[in-house]
Amino acid sequence: MVCLIVFGLNPGIDFTGGSILEVEYKQERPSNKIIKEKLVDIDLGKIHVQPTGERGVILRMKDISEDTHQEVLQKLKENNEVEEKRFEAIGPAIGSELKKTTKIVIIFSLLAIVLYIAFAFRKISQPVKSWQYGIAALLALFHDVLIPLGVFSVLGKIYGIQITIPVVVALLTVLGYSINDTV
Repeated sequence: MVCLIVFGLNPGIDFTGGSILEVEYKQERPSNKIIKEKLVDIDLGKIHVQPTGERGVILRMKDISEDTHQEVLQKLKENNEVEEKRFEAIGPAIGSELKKTTKIVIIFSLLAIVLYIAFAFRKISQPVKSWQYGIAALLALFHDVLIPLGVFSVLGKIYGIQITIPVVVALLTVLGYSINDTV
């Protein structure tokens, strides 16, 4: 919990909006430092360079226009032939919509868990009411999800690991297994 408070989470492009450009070099891939130096003159915001495969690289940056996209490709092609594999742009409106939808899904999931446990244990009234078992299960869930979130917080700070939609799905899976073990 301390890591979450101190470092926070590093939201991915799914939640903040931005662009992803994946390219593959025909020859040897330059270092991340060289790639960033080539693009320093272009306003891309904070750029993340992630090597992929033997000669590929994925660039994550702020939302860019088609003109800027072509300018980035031209800069990358200097002294080395580059093939574009994919380009995706997620606007900030979509990113904020995904963030809002994720929060709603989590809230409804937690509410459904409490209601399910209250219903499943409705005939057990001693020593506590059935809905209180649901609240106790939520506390156990909070603990079980807090651990991976803390790990992602540290990994985000050290290695730049980002919270993306697949990570949220993984956390919901942890939530599901946790409630299964708790019940």
